[in-house]
Amino acid sequence: MKKIAAILALSASTLGLSAGTSFADYTLNILHFNDWHSRIEGNNKYESTCSAEEETKGECIGGAGRLITAIAQERKKLEGQNVLLL
Repeated sequence: MKKIAAILALSASTLGLSAGTSFADYTLNILHFNDWHSRIEGNNKYESTCSAEEETKGECIGGAGRLITAIAQERKKLEGQNVLLL
């Protein structure tokens, strides 16, 4: 009985040590955005929909197109790595 208990204890400790090492070797890149609030179109500094003139001058912020572009750029930089988009 003592022999079985010793074998089980040794097996459990070996399993625990090997699991710890595998977690240390794993990198997860998390891309997260929040506070979306239905801002599908880009906005100007007054939080109104951008005009064509403001868009041409590059004065617009946000919007679905910019978000998708930013996500694609980050995914390209992290190509071949573990990426989770939230």
